Amino acid sequence: MEQTGGKWMSLIGAYMIVKGIVNLILGFSVGNIVTLLISGALAFLIIKGVPYMNYVTGAYLALMSVIHIIPNIQGHHWFYLAEGIIDLIAAVVLFTSGRTKES
Repeated sequence: MEQTGGKWMSLIGAYMIVKGIVNLILGFSVGNIVTLLISGALAFLIIKGVPYMNYVTGAYLALMSVIHIIPNIQGHHWFYLAEGIIDLIAAVVLFTSGRTKES
């Protein structure tokens, strides 16, 4: 079970980094650079297995999704809306992974 959880952590971490790079390419801005740096740091910490980082990272993904969901629906930004849905699914996986102590 722990090995499967580790694979999910690695997959979500990689997704966050790729997502940040794609967003930076699609719209270069200081905000996207900061988001990429935060995502990279969180991805590193969840992949390393730092206790409770799955909850912090899940909350971050859920918050980003919720903040942007209305503008993405109103502006018919379907690519970003799909990204937000994937973020919410990743947040649920992170919240339910149960990585709360060091192995």
